[in-house]
Amino acid sequence: MQCVMTNLRGAASAQELNWDYTSMVYFNGERFGTNTTGLYEICCGQTDDGTAIDAYFILATTDFGIENNKHIRKVYVGLETTGSLILELTADGRTTRTYSMSTSVSGQQRLRIPIGRDISGRYWTAKISNVNGSDFSIDKIEVLPIVKSSGIR
Repeated sequence: MQCVMTNLRGAASAQELNWDYTSMVYFNGERFGTNTTGLYEICCGQTDDGTAIDAYFILATTDFGIENNKHIRKVYVGLETTGSLILELTADGRTTRTYSMSTSVSGQQRLRIPIGRDISGRYWTAKISNVNGSDFSIDKIEVLPIVKSSGIR
């Protein structure tokens, strides 16, 4: 089953996959799922019956409103996490580089991720995923693109 949840106040959405439920509900501050064997409370934690929960999100592909090819020099991420995260940047749907976002500090913080100059393109896509089921919350992503003077397609 695929479940899509939307926070009506902020219009943020989340998607959950591979759950053996025929329906889900959020009631009285708790989440529940049902299937042919009964009603189950979907609780908290960082594992699913001992298995780390993989989580990720992919941002919409963008050219930052600029037709030229560009490098990305730095990415700044406002976050809180219980472990490490991975940032994947893809240029023009064909070249991907992976960067680790690790921290030893707890609580809300801003990480600066330097990006190598070996990748460039017009259209960029970013994916952030957790490592070993770490919990995370992202509140801001800032990108510093360096626009190339040629390469307009």
